[in-house]
Amino acid sequence: MKIDFPLTHDLEQLLELAERAGIPLLEAVQAAGGLTPYAVETRYPGLFG
Repeated sequence: MKIDFPLTHDLEQLLELAERAGIPLLEAVQAAGGLTPYAVETRYPGLFG
């Protein structure tokens, strides 16, 4: 199966794509979507300052 993933730091968006593709995700992995603000802030410091 081929999934076209966008270039993004939005973990919730990527998890949603995986879910729609039928990829089973552990509950702990599903909760990773809450880390999106940290992923963006780490990559782009001060963006949301």
